[in-house]
Order: sequence, then structure tokens, then C-alpha cells
Amino acid sequence: MKDLLMESLFKRSTLMKRSEVAEVLSLKETTIKAKTAKGDIPSVKMGRAVRYRPSDICAYISNHMRQKKC
Repeated sequence: MKDLLMESLFKRSTLMKRSEVAEVLSLKETTIKAKTAKGDIPSVKMGRAVRYRPSDICAYISNHMRQKKC
């Protein structure tokens, strides 16, 4: 299951919104916002909008998993 998720994230070419990242990571948007502010989750700022590269989210998942790597 996680492998399919990681594969689909890695192939994605568009930036992700906070709500999409929250859904993928099964976390609240406020948690994603806090982790972004701390620098735990890399982001791209475009004006006032904050977006996330799918490859960065894949790397975040890999770094926080206990078994397989992306």
C-alpha cells in the first residue's frame, strides 16, 4: 500500500497543497503547517501560497518510516 502511494507521489509533477499533504500523511493541516514552519517538511513559497514538492513528501515519508525506503 505504502509503495503504491510513494510511487504515485514520486511520479506526480504538480505541486501539492497543504490539504493534499495532510491527507497523504494522515495528519491535520495545522500539524503540516507547524512542521513546515519548523522546517521538518520542505516547502515552496509562491507569494502567500505554500506548496509542497511530491518528491519532498516522498523523502519525508522515507525518513520517517521504520522499514522500506522510497
